[in-house]
Amino acid sequence: MRSFLCSYTAVYTKNLKCNFILFLWQKFFFTGFSPYMNVSFTGIDNISVAYAKLKTSPFTKGEIYSFFGNITDDSRGMDKTDFETCLKKAGSYYEWNCRKDVLPDSFFIQVMKEEGDSLKIPPRVSFFLNCCKIPMNTDKNLPIFSYIGKTIVKIKEMTDNPEIIKIARKADKMLMDEIIKYLG
Repeated sequence: MRSFLCSYTAVYTKNLKCNFILFLWQKFFFTGFSPYMNVSFTGIDNISVAYAKLKTSPFTKGEIYSFFGNITDDSRGMDKTDFETCLKKAGSYYEWNCRKDVLPDSFFIQVMKEEGDSLKIPPRVSFFLNCCKIPMNTDKNLPIFSYIGKTIVKIKEMTDNPEIIKIARKADKMLMDEIIKYLG
């Protein structure tokens, strides 16, 4: 396992495609991206985990938690089938937009929290699956949030690295808080 800082890529992994996808995502969708801490590991499913602080505008700051890995159906679980099932339940829009032709057997989950420097801008949490924003505004999207939660918990349970566990716990807590607020 490695931990280090770099300019845009928030994750180190031996898989160059992973680094390239993450680089594009962060470079073009998050202007003002400034890496804070990077933790990654390559394991059973080539999973990479990253945390970064953001400065999205002069008045807003935030945090982003990223999880990237390969999904397969094997003796450890039916991860690819679960992924496809959750997209089918959410509808054709997500079935189309959350599948990536570049890396069809991979997932890229991001949980982003933004908050203003003053009380005028309320905090907001956003969720992305394979670069597609998933709003928490309809019950139809709940299968995707269930998949995101299960995947984050699975990543957390696959390691004993305290930094990865901390990142996964924070992302999972933000997800649970938003689900409770939505179902509220």
